[in-house]
Amino acid sequence: MSKRNKPRTRVRTVLKSFTSQNYSLKEEDALCLAASYFDDRFIDIHGQKRFLNLTANDAITRIRELFNSKEQLQKIRTGLIAQLRQRLSYEFPEAARQSMKINSARGYTPIIYWLAFKHKDARYDNKYKLSIAPELGIKISTYTRKHAALIVGLETRISETLSQIATAIAMPEFDTYNAVFDRFGFGLNVRTLLLFNLFPFEKFLVAEKPWVEYERSKGKLQKRDRSLRKFQAFCGLSFSYKQSGDKVTRSFHGNGIMRSHLYIWAVCVLSRTKNIKHNELTQQLSDRYRSLRKSVKGKDALTRILFKLTRMLFYELVKEINQVK
Repeated sequence: MSKRNKPRTRVRTVLKSFTSQNYSLKEEDALCLAASYFDDRFIDIHGQKRFLNLTANDAITRIRELFNSKEQLQKIRTGLIAQLRQRLSYEFPEAARQSMKINSARGYTPIIYWLAFKHKDARYDNKYKLSIAPELGIKISTYTRKHAALIVGLETRISETLSQIATAIAMPEFDTYNAVFDRFGFGLNVRTLLLFNLFPFEKFLVAEKPWVEYERSKGKLQKRDRSLRKFQAFCGLSFSYKQSGDKVTRSFHGNGIMRSHLYIWAVCVLSRTKNIKHNELTQQLSDRYRSLRKSVKGKDALTRILFKLTRMLFYELVKEINQVK
């Protein structure tokens, strides 16, 4: 038996014994993924794992845990806010549609804090006095106040977690990455996602340089930037085409959270025309977006910009890391 076939044989043997013990399909899938680490078909021509990139870094693990905790807390808060608005539409209609954003200085939403603890606040006290609800004999219920108190507790935890994330990503070992993120004006959420998904950046390089191949296609040599494609896949921009008759659609796969946060950033920063200051990089992206809008309809213009954004980000990181070394 050749050395090439030994890992496959071991995988088959383990799978056979594993499935004979009546384990669920999900457990079989997990085992197949784990066993693929030992399969030489998943190793590229440079001896690197093609799909499995295991990074053991305590700081990155901590950042990932904090970010996921913050996302979960925000998801719970969103549902509770919707329920609170329903209650207020009856008990305090004028406040039901009010913006309920966490105050960065206080760490909670002022009006929710006022509801929860009957806190003295002239703004909300006067607003409630002018409300139609008291005139009809409707009062803010104990249920609503306890519900608001629960939201305040969640918001306090979210604010504490955000503070911990900001401290964690400001560590000296991430200075190179933050220097590049600063050039694009990324906020806390985007730079945190980029950091724990892309660190260490060297995993995208071969011998500290981007891996570029040239393939012959239709009689011509075509450039294939393997490192950049892998980088964009980690950013959620890996895709495939599906054809049904004459209709061809593009289906994205990969890191959906990363892709959605980059898209939101592009909407908030690149598509705006007022009250925003661009630097050289973001101005270039914004100009390109406005040019695409003339010929491309719908969301496709911003999607194309994400490919340009990630390409620029990749080479900025390459340049910054080479300068440091």
